[in-house]
Amino acid sequence: WWRGDVQIVPASRGGLGLSLPPGGERPTSAEEPALTRLLRRWAERAQPVDPQALLGRVSFISWDVSSGQLQACTDPFKTCGLVWTSTPDGAWLASDLRLLVRAGAIVPRASRKALYQYLNFSCVPSPLTALDGAFKLPAGHRLRLDRGDVSTSPWWDARYPEDLAGSEADRTAELRRQIEHTVQSYRVAGGPQWGAFLSGGTDSSSICSLLSRTGDDRVKSFSIGFEEKGYDELGFARI
Repeated sequence: WWRGDVQIVPASRGGLGLSLPPGGERPTSAEEPALTRLLRRWAERAQPVDPQALLGRVSFISWDVSSGQLQACTDPFKTCGLVWTSTPDGAWLASDLRLLVRAGAIVPRASRKALYQYLNFSCVPSPLTALDGAFKLPAGHRLRLDRGDVSTSPWWDARYPEDLAGSEADRTAELRRQIEHTVQSYRVAGGPQWGAFLSGGTDSSSICSLLSRTGDDRVKSFSIGFEEKGYDELGFARI
């Protein structure tokens, strides 16, 4: 079982990779067996996978009937998330908590740990979920079930190699080129209309500015205003 908008492409460092190019199509039925084998190899690796090897949004579950082993994987940003729980009858995995409840794998009882995290930090960090006994598979992680034993481990981690080659002007120009390339790659001519949250800060203002230069349509932006002047950003957004 796999989920995501991906297609097979040559990887930059040999082998196969997955990518989600703007406007890309889902793999054909002939490509899916190769895709399945590729995902299984990722899950079976003991060492972290090269970040360049997986591009795009994907999650998958692989069940080997002969060995009784189950493996699951999420992409580096968990854009196609998985939740799981373990019971005396085995492990249950799903793309949504509601499916675990409907299947009778968990009782819909609120998790006190998750509630504590939410009230203090406004989020429920992985592996916790809103329901007691259910867990999220963190981003860039794999899950293995082997004869009733469930384990999770990371297969991907962010890398930030230091690159100080060239002058400051060269690095500034390269940064701008990379940002422009990223924005233009996701806004394809004739594709869906894009918008952005605009706070008036450096990040959102830069993205909105580049979006407005890469298409003929007016960019839709969204801002949040507050009555308290110390929190209101509408003035910056209107600039």
